[in-house]
Amino acid sequence: ILVSTSDDPYATYTFTSNGYADNVTLGHTCTRPNLQIVGSCNVGAEADVRFTVTNTGGNMLEPQAYTLTGGTVVNGTLQLASGASTTVSVNVNDNPYAPYTFTSNGFADNVTINFQCSQPSLNVAATCGSPLVLTVSNAGGTLLEPEPYTVRDNFNVVVSTGTIPTTLPFVITLPAGINPYVQY
Repeated sequence: ILVSTSDDPYATYTFTSNGYADNVTLGHTCTRPNLQIVGSCNVGAEADVRFTVTNTGGNMLEPQAYTLTGGTVVNGTLQLASGASTTVSVNVNDNPYAPYTFTSNGFADNVTINFQCSQPSLNVAATCGSPLVLTVSNAGGTLLEPEPYTVRDNFNVVVSTGTIPTTLPFVITLPAGINPYVQY
């Protein structure tokens, strides 16, 4: 006997036969999947937001659609055995600190998780001397991508440019011969 796939495969079904041969009753319930989702931030030149989906319940008997939104929309399907996991990623070139949402609705489970990488909070401290040294530190969330910087003097003249790496603190040594008594 085949149950239609449009019916919930995890519902309780009862087979009953009351005929001359014998009376038979069989109840059956498939263990419903339980999807656990954890968001994470990946550091590097190709920063992305990742959602790891783990099935802590029964096997997913059918594929189930998911959508990841928050920039580029990612669509796909999941079908995880009990205890299995998969990772879904979205490249975040536009804004790695924007909110992202992973949604999957169906017979297996209805889940929505909102996730946002914490915004970094960069601080710059100067050490007076010759040469003048600037130290960049971070008091916020992880710096996910290298960030460009420009140092200008009080006359708006560029004295240094470069890229702040994702690993902080980062030291910028300004060129010798600049005036250490002006604001940069």
